[in-house]
Amino acid sequence: MNAEFDVTNVILETERLILRPWRKSDVEDLFAYASVPGVGERAGWRHHESIEESYQILLKFIEEKKTFAIVDKHNDKVIGSLGVEKYSLEDKLTEFDGYRGRELGYVLAKDYWGYGYMPEAVKVVIDYLFDTLDYDFLLCGHYDINHPSRRVQEKCGFLPYRKLVFKTQLGIQQPGFLMLLPNKKKNIEFNFSHPETLVRRWGGYIDDDGTIKVNGAAYRVLRLLGKGKGGYSYLAEKDGRHARLKQIHHEPCSYYSFGDKIEAERKDYERIFATGIRIPKMLDVDTKNERIIKEYIDGETVFDVIASGRSADAFLPQIREMAALAKAKGLNIDYFPTNFVIRDGLIYYIDYECNDFMDEWSFENWGVKYWSYTPEFEAYLKHH
Repeated sequence: MNAEFDVTNVILETERLILRPWRKSDVEDLFAYASVPGVGERAGWRHHESIEESYQILLKFIEEKKTFAIVDKHNDKVIGSLGVEKYSLEDKLTEFDGYRGRELGYVLAKDYWGYGYMPEAVKVVIDYLFDTLDYDFLLCGHYDINHPSRRVQEKCGFLPYRKLVFKTQLGIQQPGFLMLLPNKKKNIEFNFSHPETLVRRWGGYIDDDGTIKVNGAAYRVLRLLGKGKGGYSYLAEKDGRHARLKQIHHEPCSYYSFGDKIEAERKDYERIFATGIRIPKMLDVDTKNERIIKEYIDGETVFDVIASGRSADAFLPQIREMAALAKAKGLNIDYFPTNFVIRDGLIYYIDYECNDFMDEWSFENWGVKYWSYTPEFEAYLKHH
């Protein structure tokens, strides 16, 4: 059920941000970011056409008492908003009967995209709602085309809950996901009401205690990192250390054929490692259960950089060096930008897939098409 919430007198602080109630004097800051084309449209509303429109929205924020202003400490400028909204369909989502929760919604000024501000804001609000107000769960949604918003939610621990079609304020039907974050301190087991619910044990591989075992060692699953044509990847933890856990699956793939997947992963790792390309270390292999433990490289992907409107050109010399190393050994790697994570200015190839070199699948003939906001990249965003 929807919990009570009132933002009055609530002030939250992070390293770079202050979250506080809105003030009438914030109207110029609100208009400055809400009038930029593309900012509101990502969240399903049209960018503001006038400062008067922004002022009317601001008065609504103040009156409804459920939306934080996100303030940059450095310049005391409001750079976004974060609403603690009532979730809809309360009467139909019976799994939440007797449990208290809300739905989060947010928007951020375009100049601040891609620098970790939104996860920073969302996390401090989650802590307040769970630790201070004792909420049982939170919901949050994103459209399929809004990959950066999905990444924010995944980084904050939200799990896929329902795949829905949302009607935006623009009157457009947008497919997307409703995400769920239970208060983990309460160990709640929801009795899900709908057969299409995306249970948190993605793929059915996670045990009831929230772990996956690799050669008998239990790894606690923190979140789903992604699903590819060959398997599910999870962020997992054991003895206080993070690792990337890959569970091989055998779901059909129309454009790629596999042999022995686990053996192919092992051999591909050895071939790529021999090239000198930066890749995460393979730490353990459970052949029986088809599970692999890899070193976890923390950071955003090159794909995230491009999707957020930033340039990935600074990383082109590195990817071209990797391509040359691969070609020298007669190989292609998968050059799609989701497979490259940035840490301390260096890119790491986090997939273990490689194939014999074919010029049509080289970086210059195929991969480069996706390393900037090209028509090919935009088409991928629209269909995934």
